[in-house]
Amino acid sequence: MNALNNITTLSESSLPVWLRSIRKFIPVIITKDDIGSSWVMNAYLQKRFKQEKKKYKGYTVTPIASMSISTLERSMRTLKELPFETILEDRIQQDKELTRPFEAVSKYVQRGVAGGLSVHMDILQKLTDEVTKKYEVRDPVPARADLRLGVSVGK
Repeated sequence: MNALNNITTLSESSLPVWLRSIRKFIPVIITKDDIGSSWVMNAYLQKRFKQEKKKYKGYTVTPIASMSISTLERSMRTLKELPFETILEDRIQQDKELTRPFEAVSKYVQRGVAGGLSVHMDILQKLTDEVTKKYEVRDPVPARADLRLGVSVGK
């Protein structure tokens, strides 16, 4: 809530240009484990946040969207085509009380194992290529014992 307090109370000249005209905020909490997507976490956050959001006059502040990192990962396929805002707003529309798990109500979260994550590998490869070229970095040569074992360990 500190970020929201700062953005809504600072003078316009203190804010970055791209943030000055924004009047709608969708707070998001992303947790490392699945508790972020559980109904109990969602219900707790909504109860606590209802009082807080009344402070932001002149701004639209939606309820807090809570999700686990695995839910976000299962949204990657959709994020290639739609903005994150669309996924969040759909989640809020489908369950206005936000008491159900994110993936139970969102049509944009893939079921099962996350798909569409190859973009991460593409980005990693591009960064690796750029750093290797720019800084002339090379993969370490494995020790002879490591070669016999079939492992590569940098020294």
